[in-house]
Amino acid sequence: ITDAAVQAVASGCKQLTSLKLDECDITDVAVEAVASGCKQLTSLNLCGCDNITDAAVEAVASGCPQLTTLDLCGCGNISDAAVQAIASGCPQLTSLELACCDNISDAAVKAVASGCKQLTSLNLELTCDITDVAVEAVASECKQLTSLNLYGCDNITNAAVQAVASGCKQLTTLNLYGCSNITDAAVQAVASECKQLTSLNLCGSITDAAVQAVASGCKQLTS
Repeated sequence: ITDAAVQAVASGCKQLTSLKLDECDITDVAVEAVASGCKQLTSLNLCGCDNITDAAVEAVASGCPQLTTLDLCGCGNISDAAVQAIASGCPQLTSLELACCDNISDAAVKAVASGCKQLTSLNLELTCDITDVAVEAVASECKQLTSLNLYGCDNITNAAVQAVASGCKQLTTLNLYGCSNITDAAVQAVASECKQLTSLNLCGSITDAAVQAVASGCKQLTS
């Protein structure tokens, strides 16, 4: 699939609400056409579209205000500016995938936390520049969060996880694999506060005490 095909769809399918373009060899031209032509879009998957830049994402933010689901995993050329535009332009967003977006920092995540209050799912896997500041902002602002993926975010500490445990009571899925600074204290906080948890992935300096706390506190755990 190239830009030409996507431009044709954007021009002819004005009522389109969902579009998957993952791993397609497209450029900003295609995405800008979608943003201009498909105003009713609620779900857009651009995972692995590594030619996409901030210009495309900013066009989506401006043209698709009804967007609820956005996947930007592996879009390595986008920066904080793109995500900040989404946070400002798409306040109905409930699901955001930013895994492997190497140029994303705390500033982008803080903007999402501030602008997207309805967020239920956030994927920051291997977004390695993220620190406690970003995660604490999400914990403070996104009270409806049910799924948080912090796989490989090795700058975060117990403070971030404890903030999530305290602020995100509806959490059902939490991935902390590869978070090497996490200790028992963080896991015990999750076990104590997140009673609806069904899936938990751990790593770091975890001992029996943490696992026992999970076993005692997370009765709905299935994975």
